[in-house]
Amino acid sequence: MRHDLLDGGAYKEFKGLKAMTLPVSLLGGLGQIWIERVLAKGNLALDGVTITTITFPDMPAAFANKAIDAAFMVEPFVTVAEAQGAAKNILPSGEIYLGFVATVLLMSPVFAREQPNAAQRFVTAYLRGQRNYYRAFVQDQGARTKSSSTCSSRRRSPIPTCCRTRRPTSWTRMASRSRAH
Repeated sequence: MRHDLLDGGAYKEFKGLKAMTLPVSLLGGLGQIWIERVLAKGNLALDGVTITTITFPDMPAAFANKAIDAAFMVEPFVTVAEAQGAAKNILPSGEIYLGFVATVLLMSPVFAREQPNAAQRFVTAYLRGQRNYYRAFVQDQGARTKSSSTCSSRRRSPIPTCCRTRRPTSWTRMASRSRAH
């Protein structure tokens, strides 16, 4: 949600989304489904808002330019938008569909069959990366700087400072729940 809309009181509850401009990265995609779910919490539907198509990487700038009012976003763009002071996470994705897993890893059956060792190494590395990310950023077990510098050394562009220094906002409530149970 755009910071100025929260600070000015224009948005207080889900029905306040009426007539707002909301982006989706792909019409009919998962983001749109999640937006429809949130709108329903305020007894609204898509015809009560303006939908525009904007890619996830462009959403923080769209918030800063006031081109959008609220959005379903993914990390690291949620954290970037918050660090820029343009937006605030008001509903982590884990609270839209409780228990829903939004990440799927697919592999070509041809690749798995023809290069089974490479396929196994890839899946193992992927799972290790997920585990390390979860431990560093969600369970707050430290090693954020190490994790981020490792990622930065393998990327063409550096990871923004905000992503190295704080827990991504969409995990915050989920992490507190996991510690409580």
